[in-house]
Amino acid sequence: MAPCDVARKAEEIRSKMQVALRDELEESISRDQLVLEGKTEESKLRTEPLAIKVARTDELMALLYELLLQRVTSTFIDLHFFQVVEAEIALNLYLQHILSLRRYCSEEEVVTIVTGRGLHSKNGVAKLRPAVENLLIQQKISYRGDVGSFRI
Repeated sequence: MAPCDVARKAEEIRSKMQVALRDELEESISRDQLVLEGKTEESKLRTEPLAIKVARTDELMALLYELLLQRVTSTFIDLHFFQVVEAEIALNLYLQHILSLRRYCSEEEVVTIVTGRGLHSKNGVAKLRPAVENLLIQQKISYRGDVGSFRI
């Protein structure tokens, strides 16, 4: 899939996810309001619709990550089309996996984390790159910064 197609598809999924999250929140608030009013029987009737909305949100989140993580290997992860929060979640999971592999392998391969340079960010100011660098620092992972990527 071409990069512009990935970006477009990711934005489409994010838009659907915002609607699903809003629906989930409204359903949750409605159910909580019934509990506060002492209407426990009526609130129980809201449990299934809420569970369905939560499942829809989870389904969209999984679809987004599946799309964005198409080009991940044991030595390469491209975070280009991730928003900062999404990238932090994905990178944390990826690093856990890589670091656990390194415990059992005698040979450490260089891992490349592609962030881009921020050229497509608002006002051309990178958001993803500093967030990834902070995450690497917090986890005390040594790295080398290259143009648009990090090597660990």
